[in-house]
Amino acid sequence: MTEFKGFCHCGAVQVTASRIPSEVLLCNCSLCAKTGWEGVYFSSDELTISGEVHGYTRSDLATPYLTVFRCATCGIGTHWEPITPPPHARMGVNARLFDPALLAGATRTQVDGRSWPTDA
Repeated sequence: MTEFKGFCHCGAVQVTASRIPSEVLLCNCSLCAKTGWEGVYFSSDELTISGEVHGYTRSDLATPYLTVFRCATCGIGTHWEPITPPPHARMGVNARLFDPALLAGATRTQVDGRSWPTDA
């Protein structure tokens, strides 16, 4: 199996995926827009995440459904995962953690997350 590795800015958090994704999602929701997040997606059995992270669960949603994580040292957003217990069918990883050359052939798709209701 070929491993696809990405790192936060300081290198304290490493994300290892089992495949190179074919699509990068560019969301314009308030969180993604403010952090510059570009997402690639995997099931939890396709990922290994190591290093100390801190989580943030959005408070503007009536029913939060995921926690976004960042490196405890440099603060770079690393991944998100559903609040439900694993395994997860879908987890998001910050595409910016990976060498851009590895994602050069991926389709880049705009997602209108700003129009999703927040119910806050």
